[in-house]
Amino acid sequence: MAKSTNPKPTASSDDIPDWSYWGNLSTTNLRSVLQLSLGLDPNKHTPALEPKEELRVLYWNRLGVAKNHAPGADWVVGRVVREDGDIHPEFTEVYLKKFADWIINETTLRPLPDEFERLCGSVVEVSPTLVNTKKDWTQRPAKEFIEEKSKAGSYRAAGELHGVSRQRYTEKYKEVVEGKIDEKSRRKGLLL
Repeated sequence: MAKSTNPKPTASSDDIPDWSYWGNLSTTNLRSVLQLSLGLDPNKHTPALEPKEELRVLYWNRLGVAKNHAPGADWVVGRVVREDGDIHPEFTEVYLKKFADWIINETTLRPLPDEFERLCGSVVEVSPTLVNTKKDWTQRPAKEFIEEKSKAGSYRAAGELHGVSRQRYTEKYKEVVEGKIDEKSRRKGLLL
């Protein structure tokens, strides 16, 4: 068995968030949501005092990216709070689910815990009716692609059902669905 070259950093079991609590919040502060994106309980963790260097580095990198995007972001509640000219993560409120959606779908910041991805519905449970495992996932009618993407909620989540990237799934989706639309248009043109 090959050893992973980029293992997922893990917090101790005492630092794991109570997802039944955090997942039901509408808003929280920027510091807390960044810690949740690392699988750390914001109530039991201080970024600067994190004993694991890898988690500290991931936190500060995510904070830098979030600060860069915060002005004008739809996931900020009201306005960003500044202190000494810098965005203050403790007092800048964010919409939890919108932030999760942004970090998952608009950035390449990884890894993310599955529980965090569930905040915006990006982790989809595979149901036997959703995926036909008897044939190649690319060889299906447009209707199945449309239904699957609708149930999954995003191209990324639908791609994960088949173990492919968002980009790969999107390319195939558009090829099949738009191809079907073009075919119908050609047929209508011939019948008119």
